Amino acid sequence: MLGIAAEIFVNIAASRGITSSANEFNALTAPLLLIVGIALAFFGRKFVKTLVVLAGGLAGAAAGFAIAALILGGALAIVGAVIGFVVVGIIAYVLARVALGIALAGASFFLVRALIPNTPIALVAAVIGFVIGIIMFNKFLSFVTAIAGGLMVAYALHVLQVPSSMALVAGVLIIVVGGVVQYKQLEGKEKS
Repeated sequence: MLGIAAEIFVNIAASRGITSSANEFNALTAPLLLIVGIALAFFGRKFVKTLVVLAGGLAGAAAGFAIAALILGGALAIVGAVIGFVVVGIIAYVLARVALGIALAGASFFLVRALIPNTPIALVAAVIGFVIGIIMFNKFLSFVTAIAGGLMVAYALHVLQVPSSMALVAGVLIIVVGGVVQYKQLEGKEKS
């Protein structure tokens, strides 16, 4: 997702006479993505709303920058990035539970559709996935954040030119260890 945002950023910036490259953009964002990914994998359940605001805000900043650069030009693109960060960050904070429901609905839909090529059945699975995501938000949070964090770490390492096999192994290890740590934290919380 960040790679797509980088390409959009570069293309719009280039159309406005701002010279940059996707590599420069990624080099600036990869260390932040690495830190956020590790935090998300190990502490995502505890700090999910803050991290959701940050992730949503970064996506909003990229979109705000792109739109403002297209409409207003280079210098005011930063203002668009700040506005995008704030607006999308707030929306992400408010809709975190719904976002998990939507993600589970999408996953359910595509999985069932792949197994049974019947759209109505896949839609029913999506609705069930959405409801389960909303109801089981706290239970799924550790699992989902560990996966998201591991994927962010793998992508950041790839951008930083770590060999793909090593980036993949690091990402998988972060997913497994982060998930176990969060599960143990959740287990301890439920016992007390």
